[in-house]
Amino acid sequence: MSADFLTHQTQPTGWSCVHTCLAMIMNVDANEVIKRLSPTLEPRGLSHMDTIVAMRQFGIMFAPITASSLWEGWHLVTVPSLNHVGGNHAILIYHDDEGEFRVLDPAIGKRYEESGRNLMSWSETVLVKPGGSLDYYDRYSGRSENVDLKKDLKTALQWIADGDDQQGKDLIVDPFASKYFPCVKCRGDGKSDGRVCETCAGKGTEI
Repeated sequence: MSADFLTHQTQPTGWSCVHTCLAMIMNVDANEVIKRLSPTLEPRGLSHMDTIVAMRQFGIMFAPITASSLWEGWHLVTVPSLNHVGGNHAILIYHDDEGEFRVLDPAIGKRYEESGRNLMSWSETVLVKPGGSLDYYDRYSGRSENVDLKKDLKTALQWIADGDDQQGKDLIVDPFASKYFPCVKCRGDGKSDGRVCETCAGKGTEI
């Protein structure tokens, strides 16, 4: 995966840094994400839990990371705001085993440099795979199966916080499509293996 895969966007409002990071991950306009997650345009950002739920609703593959070190790929992280004293901010970081490092900061005003030279620390790290779609949200986020989504994710994140990373990740990542969403390839409702149903997987579809 290349660090050039995502395109930078500037957040449309002072509170939509997470919305804009999600938009960059999906390669869609940030305003479209805001319309879905904050339709009343209430001036508030998304909490870490809100963000995790949103990624599930948009069909974005992800895995929370407890360590401060980065894995290979793109990460959504929380950093100290450069524009609001005592405030938090969301940015995207790319890292690979060859030492490539890139920052995409959607901030209005002061930003973290793309090279990461002025980035000192981060928290609430989530490894993300570019993808997901507005269509995925529109068609399936309202399904009745989603009523327990936030409860299950809260349980999984608590396991991770308690040090049981694998059990938490199993609940968050492995049942991604089969429990809450249909196959992302054929849009059918069959049982899924990862994100692709068994039928598509049997046809050699990449999972």
